[in-house]
Amino acid sequence: SAQQRCCPPPLTEIAAKVAAANIPYQLVEERYNRVPEPVVLKLITWSFPRCEADIRRYTALAYATNELDGQDVTFRKGVTLAESGAIRQPVQIGFHLSGIVHDKSGEGSNNSPCNFNVAVTFDRCKVASSTCNCQFGDGIFFCRHVVALLIYRIRNPRKVKLRAPISDTLQKLTRDQLQKLTQYLLSRHANVLPTAQEIADCFSDANSSINAVHGAPDPTAGAGFQDENRWNLDDRHVIDHIRQLILDSAKQASANQLFNLISKVGKVCFVENCKRVAGRFAIMVTRYFVKDLTPIQWQHNDVCGKLWDQIGLLWICVVLNPRNDRDSKTKVLELLKSWSKDPQCPPEDSFSETITTNTSRDAAVPVKRNNGYGLVGHPLNPIHILFDTLTTAATNGDEESQKLLRKEAFEVCLLGVGEQRCMPSNARAQEKVLFCEKMLIEQLESLTLDDELIQVLRDVTTLLIEGGPGSGLGKRVHRESVPIHSFANYLFKALLPYDRKLVFRMGLQAMRMTVLDDMPPAEAAQEEQMPLVLPFTYPATWSVIGDLEARQYQLASTLLQTAIGEVMLLRLVVESVQRNMRNASHVFQLSHDAFKCATNQTGAVADSTMLNVALQLAMQVLRMTIQGGTWRRTEMVGWLVTCATEIGLCARMSVTLTWYTLFTPVEASTMVAGCVISPNTAMRLNLDPREREELYHNVCQMAMQCAVKDPQSCALRSLTLCETYTSAFDAVYHVITLPSSSPSPGMVRMRDLLIYLDQRGLNSQAFTVAHAATRRLRVPFNHDAHPAANDLLWTTQLAQSLGMTELEELVLVIVNKVRCASVLSDVLRTCTSSISGRMPNGTYGNRGLRADRVPLRPLLEASMAAYVNTIHSKLSHISPRHYTEFIGFLNKARETFLLAPDGHSQFGRLLANLKTIYKGKKKLLNLVASRFG
Repeated sequence: SAQQRCCPPPLTEIAAKVAAANIPYQLVEERYNRVPEPVVLKLITWSFPRCEADIRRYTALAYATNELDGQDVTFRKGVTLAESGAIRQPVQIGFHLSGIVHDKSGEGSNNSPCNFNVAVTFDRCKVASSTCNCQFGDGIFFCRHVVALLIYRIRNPRKVKLRAPISDTLQKLTRDQLQKLTQYLLSRHANVLPTAQEIADCFSDANSSINAVHGAPDPTAGAGFQDENRWNLDDRHVIDHIRQLILDSAKQASANQLFNLISKVGKVCFVENCKRVAGRFAIMVTRYFVKDLTPIQWQHNDVCGKLWDQIGLLWICVVLNPRNDRDSKTKVLELLKSWSKDPQCPPEDSFSETITTNTSRDAAVPVKRNNGYGLVGHPLNPIHILFDTLTTAATNGDEESQKLLRKEAFEVCLLGVGEQRCMPSNARAQEKVLFCEKMLIEQLESLTLDDELIQVLRDVTTLLIEGGPGSGLGKRVHRESVPIHSFANYLFKALLPYDRKLVFRMGLQAMRMTVLDDMPPAEAAQEEQMPLVLPFTYPATWSVIGDLEARQYQLASTLLQTAIGEVMLLRLVVESVQRNMRNASHVFQLSHDAFKCATNQTGAVADSTMLNVALQLAMQVLRMTIQGGTWRRTEMVGWLVTCATEIGLCARMSVTLTWYTLFTPVEASTMVAGCVISPNTAMRLNLDPREREELYHNVCQMAMQCAVKDPQSCALRSLTLCETYTSAFDAVYHVITLPSSSPSPGMVRMRDLLIYLDQRGLNSQAFTVAHAATRRLRVPFNHDAHPAANDLLWTTQLAQSLGMTELEELVLVIVNKVRCASVLSDVLRTCTSSISGRMPNGTYGNRGLRADRVPLRPLLEASMAAYVNTIHSKLSHISPRHYTEFIGFLNKARETFLLAPDGHSQFGRLLANLKTIYKGKKKLLNLVASRFG
């Protein structure tokens, strides 16, 4: 008001306001013998923080996506509590403020309202400590309840009861009043009785420390001479909080809280009255990381690696603070030197161990740059700082200087990103290099390009293309240099409307990724490589290779879509993709992009050039993955057939003629062949009978070649495809029945093939195939459940239905290849059964044969001999628990022996022989005697 402007505040008010902000209360007490109580109250009143911005700065971070949002959430909630009347019983006793905050949202069950006890101590307009019994505070900054009490005190100082420090009040009390005060406190707070008794005992001891000093601690008194004038920062809370966040770093919320915490402290450096807090925080965190954190934690925890980067940025803010005096800078320098010598402190970069110890720090940057180091990813971010400095200065000058500074900033950023730099071996350093490059490109994109900047862009691009070993876009780059696909993509899009020829030359040259080239170290050593400090590794293993391949795909996609309609450019782009891209999934996606560009015009004829590009890229994908390694192989095969169908008959013919470079025999004989000759395909391509016959002929040739390469898997499918093409069918059949020296279907996989031939009335061919498979069969004596046993029985029935000659041939093969007694006896019973297999005319009838006559006589003798050998083998290591099983096996042997005319006597001689040889196994022999006599 006008009256207030005319009447300035009293001098005592002004003096108290200045003294409260700058002088500790203890100095006031000692300087003056007696300070009037009104003056004391004014000092206490003005010692409280006066700016809400300071309270907001030290507000705890909520679980938000970024530091600023999290801080605002907590601060706004505290202000809302203060404005809604949630503060109860606020009282300020000296330099101590306390109160109860009634929070309706609560933290108990069913979000019931809770009362929280809040206490704050302050000194010289700074909060020295704060406590609250809630769970929202992080132990470092203010929770919403502390914020509410502080805001309430700032906005409503007259509503808060104000009292002098408790020590001044106690001095006014008599002895009786002091005794009453003590007894009342003990009666109301009985839990402090043990502490009170302990202190009373100390008074009784003349040598106690309490009796040795004058006075007593006062929690409501102000700061002393030695107390540091700073905002609240509890060392124990800081370390405990960071330790817990590191342990919970797998949770994204905890990791974000940790990063935001350090970022927030870094911003504190820019506030004059908070600079010491940032320094103390940096010292505490660094000391914990160097001394307490184990090497395994920071080496294998990605969050710890990122935290080291954050700590480095925090120290940069602390060291470069212009308000630091010389003494503080000297102390900080000594600390940093001592930590850098600690073995647990990670190196600044992955190349530091290769630099000799006698290299001075002043020469470190040029030495590193001469040996492959780049400015992008440097710990001090020189390109970022220089760009920001120039662009910021451009906003304050005249128009001419603005253009010059923007031009210089633009050129510096282009040259910095475009320089050739080698990828560090450390995973964190690799991520930092890519992140810094991304941020610089975003800064470039933020500039509006005028004619002058376009000319700079053209000149720099030409310089980089024709540059020597310092250029990342030059003709020769080191094998382990960082690919700059994203930068090339920016240059391509920015310069495309002005110089199409230049940008395509640049884009095709930037497509390379030399780290994936198939070049052994011996060949690399012969090349003119730029000198490096880091050792050459082959093959290089980069943790960011996936991100780099994604950037390479983006550049390739941009080139491909821009070159639509220009055949020669498209050919160059496809050749570049085939030569440089090693990720099959990205090449597959490029094929889809080309196909989409060719067919995206509604109602228009598809672009045949782009369709051919899609087909070539699809063929490249299949060549890259023919040895396996991707779960999308089936999808890729189907995509190639789709592209070929879209182009026409010539493309499908080409695929069937060169199938061995694209598909495995199984893929070619199943998926590809079935799609190529399907009726739907013929209708879509509108093929005439001659073209259909030609296409079918090529498919049969492909099927025959598949059968030659992999007869075990492709025989049946190849015969099915060629069944109407006699010469091809005979050729496949001839492949299957080749001598045993060549690969052919085993007996286990032969069943379906034999059934296929038999159902088509090709009994003789089926027997020939089965006979060839049996010659390759091996059944050992102890393999009773051999998977080929049932197929062998089916083959025996087929041979018996054809005639005695075929059966005799098969029996001789079985006798030579099968040693298992059970399998031999089953085959023998199949031939001697009264109900046999098929008759030659396709009917079933009685064709049971005698086992003791030709052609079954060799089979009977082999079965009996196999049983004898197997019985002796079993008895050599039999245990009592297998006796019952052995008796059953002996019973099957007797059934087989009885098929011979003198089988009964032979079996008897076998039993007598067993009793003589194994007479020690009395229990077993008793079982044999009781069962067989």
